[in-house]
Amino acid sequence: MPVVPELTAVTMAELHQGVALSKNPVVRATRTEQVGAAMLDFDPLPVAAEASARYGTLAVPVRAANRDPRPRKLDLMIAAIASVRGLPRHTRNPGDFAGLDSTVEIVPVQERSPPSGVHQPRCRHSASFGRSAPSVESSPCPG
Repeated sequence: MPVVPELTAVTMAELHQGVALSKNPVVRATRTEQVGAAMLDFDPLPVAAEASARYGTLAVPVRAANRDPRPRKLDLMIAAIASVRGLPRHTRNPGDFAGLDSTVEIVPVQERSPPSGVHQPRCRHSASFGRSAPSVESSPCPG
C-alpha cells in the first residue's frame, strides 16, 4: 500500500454523492461526519488541463479492450489524474481499468475484513484511508 495516499477531487465528489444519496437519515448523518473527518487529512488532486487531455485519450485503449468507456467516466478521470502525475492507481476493481496498462499502473487492493462484530457495507470504490510512494486510490465507503 502507498506510504502517502492521495485522493482526487473526483473521488471526494463520489464520496459526497454517496453520503447524500443515503436513504436512512441516521446513516447519512454518521457518514457525513465520517467523510468530513477523513477529508481533513487530504488536499485533493485536481482535474487539471493535462489530466483533462489524458482523460480524453483514455477512451481509446478502453475501447480497444472491448469495453465501453461511457459508464467508466469517473474511473477514467481518476486514472487520468494518476497517469499524468506518474502515480499508481490502487483499486479493488482492477477490471474497471482493463486496457490502461500502458498509461497508468493499476495496483489491485484486496478488501480487508472489518474487525469482528463491525458491519461494514460493501462499496464499489472501496479501500481504506490509512495507507502505508504516493498513490491515487479509491476511497472507502463511509460508515
